[in-house]
Parts: sequence; structure tokens; C-alpha cells
Amino acid sequence: MYRKLNKLTDKQKLEFVKKQISFIGCDINLKRIGDNNMRIDATSNFDKNKKAIFSIEFGNDHVSVPRKILEDFAVLHNRYNIIKENIVPFSILQNLPNQRSEYYQIIDDIKNVTNISIYTLTLEAIENIKINRKTIYDFNLNEFFISKKNYRYSFIKK
Repeated sequence: MYRKLNKLTDKQKLEFVKKQISFIGCDINLKRIGDNNMRIDATSNFDKNKKAIFSIEFGNDHVSVPRKILEDFAVLHNRYNIIKENIVPFSILQNLPNQRSEYYQIIDDIKNVTNISIYTLTLEAIENIKINRKTIYDFNLNEFFISKKNYRYSFIKK
């Protein structure tokens, strides 16, 4: 799956992820090309009255994703008056960074300093949810909080 994905254009990759996420119960809206107001790649209504934001990274630049998410979290909160508790940020990655990556420390630091949990979904995790005929709502969001202490998904059995 990943080899074929790497041959797609950026727009095709985003469309692919949009389709995969819709299979697990979240209909996302991709940002418009040329819209510089938001750096985030996609948004969605989430649960009852929440707004999910998604930053999608296909390469190895995992550490830039939390920064983009924080910027758009602030925009949604300050410009659009969405209360912090109603914003659900997701980092969508092709795969999890290796255990020594700074990504996990950044995720932990953001949680400790701002009390914002950034949830991480990989393409493998999305595929696993899909195969098991589940939706994202069948899980506690904390199962998607990947950090330095907990850098694996509990629901994926290896």
C-alpha cells in the first residue's frame, strides 16, 4: 500500500486519507488549495459538538505536525470562538516515528504545558480499525494518545 501511496500527488494522498478516515466514521473536509488562513489539512465535526482538526504528514517531518496543529488550534479558539475542550486535534502519519524521535517528547510537552492532547493516527491504525469493522467512536480517545511512555497502540496486536 505504501509504495503506491508514495507515487501519488499531494492532493491524491490527501483524498486517499480523507476516504480512509471516512471509513472509520469521520467525514472530513480538506482545506481549499491556496487557503492561507489555516495550515491544517482537514477539519471535521466530531462527536456531538466538537471540531476535529487533522494535520497529515506522509514523509518524515513528524516534528512539524504538532506545531501546525497548535497554530490552528489557536486560530479555531481565538478567531472562531471554539472553546478549547471542543477541539480534538489529530496527527495523521504514514507510520509512527521511531521510539527515539523528538515527536513523542513534543507531544508530551504540549500535553504538560497546555493540557492539549494531540491524538496520533497512522495509516496502519486506520486500516486496523477498518478491518475490525469499528469506527473511531468505538474507542476512548486516549487510546490514540501516543507519547514517550506509550508509543504503541494497545488495540493493534503484533
